[in-house]
Amino acid sequence: MIRKVAVLGAGNGGHAFCAHLVMDGFEVRLYEAPQFKRNLEPIQTKGGIEAFGDRSGFAKIGLASTNMEEVVRGADVIIIPVPAFAQDHMVNECIPYVEEGQIILFCPDNGATMRWYNRLKEKGMEKRVTLAGMACLLYLCKLIGPAQIDIAGVKHEMQVSTMPAKNVGEVVDSLRTMYKGYKPEKNALATTLSNFNHQLHTGPMVLNAGRVESNIDFKFYWEGHTKSITNVVKSVDQEKLKVGKSLGINLPTIEQLFEEYYKGRYREETGDLNEIVTSNLIYRGTIAPSEMTSRFITEDVPYGLVLISSIGKRFNVPTPTVDAIIHLASVLNGADYRSEGITLEKLGLGDMTMEEIEEYLREG
Repeated sequence: MIRKVAVLGAGNGGHAFCAHLVMDGFEVRLYEAPQFKRNLEPIQTKGGIEAFGDRSGFAKIGLASTNMEEVVRGADVIIIPVPAFAQDHMVNECIPYVEEGQIILFCPDNGATMRWYNRLKEKGMEKRVTLAGMACLLYLCKLIGPAQIDIAGVKHEMQVSTMPAKNVGEVVDSLRTMYKGYKPEKNALATTLSNFNHQLHTGPMVLNAGRVESNIDFKFYWEGHTKSITNVVKSVDQEKLKVGKSLGINLPTIEQLFEEYYKGRYREETGDLNEIVTSNLIYRGTIAPSEMTSRFITEDVPYGLVLISSIGKRFNVPTPTVDAIIHLASVLNGADYRSEGITLEKLGLGDMTMEEIEEYLREG
């Protein structure tokens, strides 16, 4: 039974988790890195967070601190709702203070449970805590003022896996005391590959690059996802599904994920992906990023598309659309996302057969 929750990171996701869980009766403590303490100051001044939208009300936060030890001490679960590129900092800071039996929940996973299981194993700590990961953020949310979060929507369901996967049943039973929509996924790779942000964000960002940099606001989903751009999103999805099958993983299609997350909130008559995206009421207020260095690229390309491409190369599954987006995103931002990103090799799985990968992810 989970009663005490530590949330690490006071960004959009951190504010949403805190507000949601406090209003549901949980004791929540919030941590932010000292260099970003300004994110905590409005919460400390007001004594909590104001939430609007799908979950509305005032959430009193008992502790909002830059002291990691006092935030994680005694917590049943430690939630890390930060972009993938910030996960390592948070875990490095909290590991000295974790206690036996705690759950560390990455949101999203994006390979974090696999990477950190390997590191904890090197320290002989892999059995001290349980590493769990979600496919993507539970909320569509945005900070709209000091200590104010607009929770436009809460997903109906959310995939969760553990590393190793043999622990997932017990962990999901515990997590469901916080949110009943959590459901067990096969393994950590399946969860990471199920993050549909890798499709929904990357291609549309690259293909709308001029518009993104024009300094003219536009609605990212409702206006940026045209019919032709949706064809690119679908192509990435098809390549990802084939990559999943090469690992023995039957991934849900992007349309199936929308049904799981947002059923009843978009037009369902045709089943057409473009209509699903551009009629989704949860997306109605989402303005596009104003720069190409948004996490829609800097997270979803290196921590999503690069992994898909890596698996494709290892198991001879062509990923031409994924590769094109990686290349163009790198050129647009003057970066090398392919070398920066996560791969099977970086996850310690590069030399394994499909069967060996499946066993390792299950048993550790």
